[in-house]
Amino acid sequence: MDPLFHLLFTNLYAKDERWRDEALFFSVLPDVGFLLIEIYMFFYITASVNYSDAMAAVPPELIAVYRMFHSLLTFGIVAAIVWRVRPRLLPALSAWLLHILVDIPVHEGTFTTRILYPVLPDVQFQGWSWGAPAVVVSAYALLLAL
Repeated sequence: MDPLFHLLFTNLYAKDERWRDEALFFSVLPDVGFLLIEIYMFFYITASVNYSDAMAAVPPELIAVYRMFHSLLTFGIVAAIVWRVRPRLLPALSAWLLHILVDIPVHEGTFTTRILYPVLPDVQFQGWSWGAPAVVVSAYALLLAL
């Protein structure tokens, strides 16, 4: 899903003013890795290269950052720390968990959600492509219905 979808989805349930802003932040936090990949591609890969070849040229460290932010293990570690340090943020942190869960069925290829990364990097679910028009239209239609 794109960051806008995650923001709108989080906005549906994050009604408590005490943690709403933090929830919106956590809803897009996992896409920081994707943003870094896109910035790299913008500055270091020519426009004439197709997307598959461009992705092959992205440094593996940037892919690792993306996968770390989409890992249930990473989320669990951060949630445990937040629970000990600032437990009032746990409801807001749920937006990060929902981001991961929503992304699982709509990510494929390089961006397949690897839920146990980096410990078990091959545990993944091959979903549909978020870029497919039917997936995008269905997701936003569901948002409108909710």
